[in-house]
Amino acid sequence: MPAPNPKPPPSHYDSAQLEAALRSVGVQEGDIVFTHVGLGLLGYPNEGATEEAMYRVARDAFMRVLGPRGTLLAPAYSYSFCRGEDFDPDATPSTAGPFAERFRKESGGLRSLDPIFSVGGLGPAAAELLRDLPRECFGPDSFFDRLLRAGGKLCNIGVGFRFATYVHFVEHREAVPYRFRKRFPGWVCVRGRRDYQEWLSFVRVQVDNTLPDLRRLQTAAAACGGFARARVGRGEVTCVRCVDMDRFCAEGIRRDPWFLARGPALDLAAGDCARCGPQAPATAIPVTTSDSRPEPLLRSLAPLPAYPLSSACETAVARLAADLPVRTLSCFTGARAGRTVVPERWLCRDASLEEAGGRTILSLRDHPLLASYYSAPCDTELELAEIRPRLRTHALSEAVPLGAEPDHLHWSLCVSAEFREALKPGRYRARIDAFHLYGSMTVAEVLAEGVTEEIVVIAAHADHRGMANDSLSGAVAASCAMRRRIKERGRQSVLLLLAPKTFGLPWYFRSRPEVATRARALILVESMGLAEEPVLQFPRQSEGPCHRAVVTALKEAAPALTEARGDSAWLSAADLADLPHGLPVYCLNRSAHPLDKEAPYPGFRTSLETPDFVSFRHLEDSVDLLSRFLSRLDSSVERRRS
Repeated sequence: MPAPNPKPPPSHYDSAQLEAALRSVGVQEGDIVFTHVGLGLLGYPNEGATEEAMYRVARDAFMRVLGPRGTLLAPAYSYSFCRGEDFDPDATPSTAGPFAERFRKESGGLRSLDPIFSVGGLGPAAAELLRDLPRECFGPDSFFDRLLRAGGKLCNIGVGFRFATYVHFVEHREAVPYRFRKRFPGWVCVRGRRDYQEWLSFVRVQVDNTLPDLRRLQTAAAACGGFARARVGRGEVTCVRCVDMDRFCAEGIRRDPWFLARGPALDLAAGDCARCGPQAPATAIPVTTSDSRPEPLLRSLAPLPAYPLSSACETAVARLAADLPVRTLSCFTGARAGRTVVPERWLCRDASLEEAGGRTILSLRDHPLLASYYSAPCDTELELAEIRPRLRTHALSEAVPLGAEPDHLHWSLCVSAEFREALKPGRYRARIDAFHLYGSMTVAEVLAEGVTEEIVVIAAHADHRGMANDSLSGAVAASCAMRRRIKERGRQSVLLLLAPKTFGLPWYFRSRPEVATRARALILVESMGLAEEPVLQFPRQSEGPCHRAVVTALKEAAPALTEARGDSAWLSAADLADLPHGLPVYCLNRSAHPLDKEAPYPGFRTSLETPDFVSFRHLEDSVDLLSRFLSRLDSSVERRRS
């Protein structure tokens, strides 16, 4: 007896019903619609129970309602850069579900080049909405901004408003406290060409309180009829105009900044740090009356692992500024700082390299530079041939380099070339117990107000990362010279800034425009503890009376001073783009090869930079040099006023 035909699965709706539902919630011919679709959440359509059939029913219903003048858009999110993967708009699959993946492959469709939140589109408005986007997923002129300005609508099938990426655009604009801008670098591949890019996304702090919760949004919108709904099969179709969604979100956030999150509000930096569990004991020094002599100050600070945003960096700033009339300014991770943003705090509790049998051959406790700054956490076993590329070395065979990873997705260990060459074939276990945390950055300013409106800015970097000479000697020289300056009450107004590298100064001048307008010159003080003659390095030739006054005063203070025009390891032409336009910027240093960005002096940024690496006689002379320089500026002020 033949087996009975299997019973077909039940159907719950058909194409005509879905089309009618779209019309009933307000989708019209010629509209621009962005949709999240949950295939299957309405049940099975009468046209078939396969994924392909469900896709065709939804896609065709939209296109019939929108007509040839309408545009349909759907998420093609891949999060590629978040995963450390290349992004190819033609090949990288969408992670936003079966509908989104099929839609991105549609003939004649477009896909934006956003390597995190790409969007696919069909229709006449797709190109204008998706092409040439700025490299910030939720910022001005992003896809969501363009969708709002184009009068778009958000129409979801099956998923309600559980999926509403648009709200992150509003959260970004309204600067909610629980999310922050985060930099994601990577490679975009278009028709065989690879292009390195850096994108900013807007991510949440990794505590449960920051999880999205749109229930209050739905309640507020329902109370005024802002969300349209229509039942179809076992689910519903929902629709809202972007302008209304924007208003509902913005009004709620302005009443309560946590309106779109689970909450309640909390100290986010402390909450994020708590997920790390017990921390390694910090190297602590008491912040008491500082010994103003350069040598004891440098020796006390050199052992600190003063990475950006770390507690050790905060300690270094406090100690350098002790006994000075200091004002501190702070901001959180994600704050804009020129072309970049303030990064997350990197906390490394431990790191080690072990042989296969478990014997530890290197540990962070004995080798403080072992884990490259900003490394991702890892716990992995590798053959020697696999781990060798992860071991950073220096040209000086006995030196361990100060390494750094470009992002939070990769890891490496720093060892001496001698050590790496002595490793024998076999398996090795690499461990880095590290976290990337939401944190805060501090910049310290000390103003010695004179009679001049214009200010000469002396800047130094406090995140010395355990290097005794590199930045720390400059910070020590600058702070000691400023102590003298405060007592002398000179004529020229002088400002000392202690800030982290790369992003500290751009953030400061962005936050203090009143200082930026008064600044007439910026002198970055670095590497002041070597037995070399002083060098004034500047990336670009400056002109004008202020430049002449600075150079003349420095040459009078240090007759052996030489000038070096070009980029250095401390200051490049690219850095000037993030500082006040037209401000003359210089780097005062003692180095044998100031324009060698890799090795301005032997042992640069390596384990050799201990306090014994520093010539304290020359460090004392650097303090005197800065004091003489400021005195010469005072004399220049007197001459101008006489």
